[in-house]
Amino acid sequence: MTSRKRKHSSTFISDDSRSPKSVGSFKKRATQKKRRQNILEKLEARQLLAGDVEMRLLGITPNQGDLIVNGSVLDTAPRALTLRFDQDQKLNENTFDGIRLTRAGDDGILNTDDDLRITPGLITSGQPNENEVLIRFSETLPDDRYSLEVFGFDDPGLGIVGLRNQDGDLFQPFDPDQRSQTTEFDLRLGTLIESIVPQPLIRDADGSLKQNRNEIVVYFNEDPLFVEDDSAAGTIAIAANEIAITGKLTSRSFDDTRITFEVDNSATDSTAVHDAASRTIVVSHPQTATFQDISDAINALELFEANVSAGDPSATFTSQGRQFDVKGSPTERSAENPRFYSLLLTRDTVRTTDDALFQPEEVAYDPATHTARLFFATDINELVPTTALNPVDATNPDDTKTRQQVPLSGGTFRLRIGTAIDQRIDVILPPVDQPVAPTATSDFGIDDLQVTFTSRAIGESASGGQVRFIRSVNNSVSAFLDTDPTNVVFDLGTTNPTFGELKAAAETAPVNGVITVTITGDPNELVPERVVGAPPLTLTAVGDTLGDALHVGTFGQDSELVSLVFQEAIDPKTFLVELPGGNDDPGHIEIPEIAGALLQHIGDTFGPDSTDGVTEVAYNFNGIFDTDEDGRDFLNQIKDRQKTRIREALGLWSNKIGVQFRETASEGITFALGDI
Repeated sequence: MTSRKRKHSSTFISDDSRSPKSVGSFKKRATQKKRRQNILEKLEARQLLAGDVEMRLLGITPNQGDLIVNGSVLDTAPRALTLRFDQDQKLNENTFDGIRLTRAGDDGILNTDDDLRITPGLITSGQPNENEVLIRFSETLPDDRYSLEVFGFDDPGLGIVGLRNQDGDLFQPFDPDQRSQTTEFDLRLGTLIESIVPQPLIRDADGSLKQNRNEIVVYFNEDPLFVEDDSAAGTIAIAANEIAITGKLTSRSFDDTRITFEVDNSATDSTAVHDAASRTIVVSHPQTATFQDISDAINALELFEANVSAGDPSATFTSQGRQFDVKGSPTERSAENPRFYSLLLTRDTVRTTDDALFQPEEVAYDPATHTARLFFATDINELVPTTALNPVDATNPDDTKTRQQVPLSGGTFRLRIGTAIDQRIDVILPPVDQPVAPTATSDFGIDDLQVTFTSRAIGESASGGQVRFIRSVNNSVSAFLDTDPTNVVFDLGTTNPTFGELKAAAETAPVNGVITVTITGDPNELVPERVVGAPPLTLTAVGDTLGDALHVGTFGQDSELVSLVFQEAIDPKTFLVELPGGNDDPGHIEIPEIAGALLQHIGDTFGPDSTDGVTEVAYNFNGIFDTDEDGRDFLNQIKDRQKTRIREALGLWSNKIGVQFRETASEGITFALGDI
């Protein structure tokens, strides 16, 4: 604040010399002085004190993306989080338990009983920044709501240890009324496919293995898919008689329901019982029940309607042990719509023009296991392309192949999930042949500059050409061919040329018939002097190292999909490496030939699985496991405990490799103990 200082007067008037005019002037000045005193305000006394800086959280940064604040929404799961505190802080690593990350769990609501605490793979102090905490996750964070809490207090009863610095000072939240600071954020990642199992093996109730050869199981992450039906229907069809059934939708989706039948000779009427938990309808009927009786029994259920839609309603009903289903009809946006799942037979080529398209007849999504089961019309290896999905395309040279059946030897399939497809043409990308020419690229140590030298010759065999730089007494930059006509020499002369002038020199004959020069960046940049006498740039096509590998672009960068065909190969190189496993290697056991050559090395018996379905291997513990030339029997001395161990081992093999072992009296492999 500033104050106006009264000027000192050089004239003083005594009381006895006051005239009426002078007295009035004195009174006026006194009044002004009093008024000035009234507008002066005395300032509060303040002192600058030196003290400790409070420890506060300044920001949370993921390994990629923007700073995380309260309410942030992330579309990429962070692999690490960095918590940055005041610059002068040195954090105590022994108190990092004072930082907790929690996700909401199944209910999607934080601070409820089903919240899940995230255990980081690593939580450590930043290096070299001791005011930072680095949190790394051992697993990908799932789609959920998250809460990151930093505690500024100790509570042994709750297992809370406050975050401290190395001086023992506790963390201070920005809100002085709170003892901890919480940052909530959402991960909205979309559904991820974790694995795909074609033609899965299942184990029936009796313990036997079975392969569902018309099925593919897709395993998604825990982000639930949207399932919706717009109707539900089923048909009981026996001979010429049919009963049409309609299910009522009580929620967004319909639970598929199975109908079974029981004959009750003591009953006079047909009755139907619906069990929503097991998703079944059990119809009990007398031996003389008609199709109309069965229809009336189902129609009496609250959630179902039925009527005889074909045949004779008075005909006697017999189910012949069959079962029928009432299934929901998925909407266009439902995850159970088969249009979202396209199975493509690739014909073992990189082109898509000869692919055949198949779609499942039914998709069943289970939110409990996060799986979608795709059911096809028949064995996947026996699928026949339909003209509905694979219409005739006279402009496609591979059109006839698209409607050919899967070869007897099998084929290679590609499963495409996510976009609704109606016909094969929707997923066809005409291939573009991309010639592979040897290139050499350098930025010459200049930011935002890239100069590419490309050979006019095509193929890996044209690799090896070189580009080098010299300086002579010529007055201008020039280019010429070296003694090897595949090598180019740029002479910078006595000038300081630009890269644009370098490119112009390469456009003169005969160099323009050997290479081209492409500049990305400012062509007016000067060619640095250090290139003169430097090792030459070598042009390579495919390349055989990471440094000179062919750059095919960044996938997913363009909005439109393209199909590029690179027809080239890396020339093989011979490495004189002696592989282990010889008969004279240390530790190689020579078993007597009487035991069989199969025990010495892997024989022809072991190879690719050629059996459709589940391979079954028979085994036994035959009491007589061999007979010598004199007719003497070798008795099996194996004990019951050893048999149990063998059965357990075979069970482990069965679970891991999908082979079913069957114990017999004398068939298959004999497990025996005795002298040979």
